[in-house]
Amino acid sequence: MLQNSCAKNKGVNIKSGEAKKEEAIEHNEKFLDLWKDADPGIAEIEEDKERVAGLK
Repeated sequence: MLQNSCAKNKGVNIKSGEAKKEEAIEHNEKFLDLWKDADPGIAEIEEDKERVAGLK
């Protein structure tokens, strides 16, 4: 399931450099909210947290 969510989220990651910054932040934050209770240390989630912080 994480792979499917991450794969869907990759499209947003690509958009983050091309499209509206606010939209990229919103989508990435929704992804992070869905996975907020996941085990710590999952690379995709940690990378997304860093990506959102960099966009803000």
